[in-house]
This record gives sequence, C-alpha cells and structure tokens, in this order.
Amino acid sequence: IEQIVKLYPQSIVYPFKLSYETLQDSITDPILKHNLELIQQQLNRYIPLVNEFIEALNQLNPQQQFDT
Repeated sequence: IEQIVKLYPQSIVYPFKLSYETLQDSITDPILKHNLELIQQQLNRYIPLVNEFIEALNQLNPQQQFDT
C-alpha cells in the first residue's frame, strides 16, 4: 500500500477522498481500518497541498463554487 501511495499519489487521491468517510464509518475490521488510516497519512505526506486546496474550495460560497 505504501509503495502505491508513494509512487502514484495523484492517481488515488480523488477516489480515496470520495470514499474515505464512508469507508471509515462502515469498516469494522481493525486491519482494514489501520490500512485506511495508513493511506490517509501517506497521502497527507506526499501531496499535502491537496488538502489545503480542498479546504480553500470548501470556503467558497455555493455560487462561487459553480461559476465558470
């Protein structure tokens, strides 16, 4: 898991961010939960600006978010 996140973080960040909260709430297996958190930590380490960008987008009002 670590190698995939290290070598290809851009390829998994979007699908991971979409499913993280759902997975976090639905997984009961401690090993899977650990792996989920491991992926989250690795992504935070290798592409930290993604979280800052997402937070900045969340600060926009709905009209600004969808204007072109």
